Amino acid sequence: MKFINQKIESTLSLIANLIIRTVYRFNVHGLEKVKNNRPALYVCSHYSWIDALLITAALKRPVRFIMSRDHYNAPLVKSLMKLFRVIPTSHTDGPRAIQDSIRAARKALDNGESVCIFPEGAISRSGFLGKIKKGYQRIVEDSSYPVIPVHIDGSWGSSFSYYGGKLFYRFPSFNKHTVQVIFGEPCKPDVEPDEVRIKLQELAADSFNYKKKERKSLAYNFIASARRNRRDMAMNDTTGKQLSFGKTLIGSIMLADILKKRYKNEQMIGILLPATVGGALVNIACTLAQKIPVNINFTASTKLIQSVISQCNLQTIITSKKFIAKLNRNDLPDSMIFVEDILKSVTSRQKVVAMVKALFFPKAVLAGEKTFSPDSCATILFSSGSTAEPKGIVLSHHNIISNIESLNYAITLGKTDGMCAALPFFHSFGFTATLWFPILTGFKVSYHPNPLDGENIAKVVRKNRSTILMATPTFLKTYVRKATKGDFQTLRLVVVGAEKLKKNLSDKFYEKFGIRPVEGFGATELSPVASLNVPDVTIGKKHCIGNKEGTIGRPLYGIAVKIVDPDTGEKVQNGKPGLLLVKGPNVMEGYLHQPERTLKVIRDGWYNTGDIAKIDEDGFITLTDRLSRFSKIGGEMIPHGALEETIQQAMDTDDQVAAVTAIPDETRGEKLIVLYTPEAGEEEKLKLILDNADIPNLWKPGHDAYYQIDEIPVLGSGKIDLKALKQIAAQKSEARVLEMAA
Repeated sequence: MKFINQKIESTLSLIANLIIRTVYRFNVHGLEKVKNNRPALYVCSHYSWIDALLITAALKRPVRFIMSRDHYNAPLVKSLMKLFRVIPTSHTDGPRAIQDSIRAARKALDNGESVCIFPEGAISRSGFLGKIKKGYQRIVEDSSYPVIPVHIDGSWGSSFSYYGGKLFYRFPSFNKHTVQVIFGEPCKPDVEPDEVRIKLQELAADSFNYKKKERKSLAYNFIASARRNRRDMAMNDTTGKQLSFGKTLIGSIMLADILKKRYKNEQMIGILLPATVGGALVNIACTLAQKIPVNINFTASTKLIQSVISQCNLQTIITSKKFIAKLNRNDLPDSMIFVEDILKSVTSRQKVVAMVKALFFPKAVLAGEKTFSPDSCATILFSSGSTAEPKGIVLSHHNIISNIESLNYAITLGKTDGMCAALPFFHSFGFTATLWFPILTGFKVSYHPNPLDGENIAKVVRKNRSTILMATPTFLKTYVRKATKGDFQTLRLVVVGAEKLKKNLSDKFYEKFGIRPVEGFGATELSPVASLNVPDVTIGKKHCIGNKEGTIGRPLYGIAVKIVDPDTGEKVQNGKPGLLLVKGPNVMEGYLHQPERTLKVIRDGWYNTGDIAKIDEDGFITLTDRLSRFSKIGGEMIPHGALEETIQQAMDTDDQVAAVTAIPDETRGEKLIVLYTPEAGEEEKLKLILDNADIPNLWKPGHDAYYQIDEIPVLGSGKIDLKALKQIAAQKSEARVLEMAA
């Protein structure tokens, strides 16, 4: 009987292998790691109904799968599952039934068979890796059987996944879909769930790198998207401009031809334009011309702008006469050329040539794929310079496209969707999420150049029936004051980042507009999005949590995170705070002309975010604060943000009325300083709040550490300007010392 079962299983495995390799472009990586590990327990991420077939096809041998009893007992399925000798189990089983399932799996291992378990216990409904349950540990307890992590790339988004909220959201296509099965290094039997989670995330990150050799450029992907959606609206703005995908392609080709001819010896082109159709078109044209667009922060100081120009050796900066007039600055460089002048010089012949190219030229020729490398620089974005001179962050085509693919895994979007976008393109979120994300994915984006103009943002959303809004908490405060419920009634997703989203603000937004903002996390060095909350989803009887208030969500698909001790670098347990590290295809190429600085923040592929965070067992990340926003006094790390939040909660306000920083102190190393605005009230009031707060005494600033200032310094992104904050604190403290000495 055993011989017959083995023959049946081998035949079924062969059939599964033939079907999978016929239907899909099927790749297997890391198989050499597991060839000599039989028997073994495979733990696999679970994104579709055909994952078991994919693993069987990859291993080319029978595997005993552990499966939900509800699905095992489904009509027409049970007989087939018996043939495969599937082991049924359920979280609703009694202790005896659960023990029987564990014994059956252990017996299979003892008999020399391979066993596979999906440790999340269910198929993903959201594209995020779920909670890793401990059941697998009981199977290999007190044994030497290895635990081998497995990741399947490409099954999420297939017809057999819940992408889009239901099965067969995308019907099977005659074009072969690429699927990869990736095996990780064998782990010891006592490997903990949080370690398994990291290993599975790392394998998902590896899947992007395996696809890198087939990666096309941003320009190529844009041309493909524009041709596919050529009659659909691509972008519009509040200046009255609007373009279909087809016209966007023609316009960007026309402009690219001019840039290539006039500036053929320049590798980088500076761009000083707001979030408008014109600003988007210039960025796309630069990319089509194989130039590197460098968007300049027009809210920055003269010194910072000059630093950007110097670091990139910019000889040409494209801007607009109207925009320069609105900026009303007389400290801008002389190397500027104006879009209006370029457009005036365009001839009828150039327009016809651009149209012919847009319609008929091969995509690879138009995009310059012959000289393209996935690691080629796509843009250089500059840090805000909140703590030092701005750093040039080099992002490749692979970085940005991978991040867009990860966003597409998390957010299901279609042609009926539209984004309201006001974040500037010098902002990493603005560049990736509001410029390239819409035009590569194929949905409409509506621009407005001023994200703080709540009244006009409301008009943009209402007029265009936008479904997605990207913003920062600072900008949301304005929208709550200026917009009406009717303005935002079409929104189904509001994503915020760059600052902490306070619960009070989230509640106010929900009460007024009926939609709760979700918080994400990113950094320019991460292209930029690393993690995201998404709305909860219910499919059938299964309710999946996508959003946990107070967290920055879970890592996007293909991105790994871990928390380590800031001093030792050792991984810390779930629930404990430490330094947040991120790994994935979105991690930057490095800092411009600063390899030593790059090595300080990227080690073995892990990027040091400089943030203190903790991860819960469901994989949701909670930020505590920036490492640079901690003071080490008396051997204890004191978070500045926690003190600011204590003040704001006591005053019941969303506004930043006080900011905490630190200055050097001879006796204690550092001294806490509280800077506050007139809106915070009297100094004694603030002292009373912190003196009476339920915080350690070591956290409480001295009574000589409070200084009133006109306003809290902020950057163009809305973040606190930490560098300016420290300078003000040092100046105020020094002035007081001199005053007392006099």
